[in-house]
Amino acid sequence: MVKQRTELEKGVKLQWSFINKASLKKHMILPIGMRLNGGAALSVLSALYETLGVTDPLLIKAGDGLAGGTALSTMGTCGALVGGVLALSSIAGRSYEDFSDSAGNRRVFKHCKKLCDRFIEEYGTVICREVQEKLFGRSYNLLDRQEYQEFEKAGAHVDNCPSVAGNVAEWTSEIIIKDLKKSSSKLRF
Repeated sequence: MVKQRTELEKGVKLQWSFINKASLKKHMILPIGMRLNGGAALSVLSALYETLGVTDPLLIKAGDGLAGGTALSTMGTCGALVGGVLALSSIAGRSYEDFSDSAGNRRVFKHCKKLCDRFIEEYGTVICREVQEKLFGRSYNLLDRQEYQEFEKAGAHVDNCPSVAGNVAEWTSEIIIKDLKKSSSKLRF
């Protein structure tokens, strides 16, 4: 049976030649700051889409409910980290057609673990409310209108969350460029 490639696999174009660290920072910070009210996962995915041409508008849409540690609960993984993991998985993960391929099923974890370790090194945790405690000295119930307003007044989308999303976008792009570019001939695009 001939395997059909998904639109994402057909459409991903990794644009390596123009990338350097300075241009990444310049091109990522603006999209992240402008989009953060949409959530950290969307901000990371959008920045990577616009700068490297990775991910896909449907993946960005799928990340919408991941804001605030999933559904604004703050109990799950920080949305910025989830956005980075989704981006790496969209490149190195298995496709639907290859889901049962056990030979390639570990490749993605190496790259995602590298990102996760870097996040923990910086923030001490992956849990949204614990990252908030580190950044703000407390966590906020994002589902409560008054606490959400306090969260915003404390600079949530001015500098705190954008800095986390910016770091994750930068770290993810470095993994894509340094690690995944080397093995791009092995990727299933």
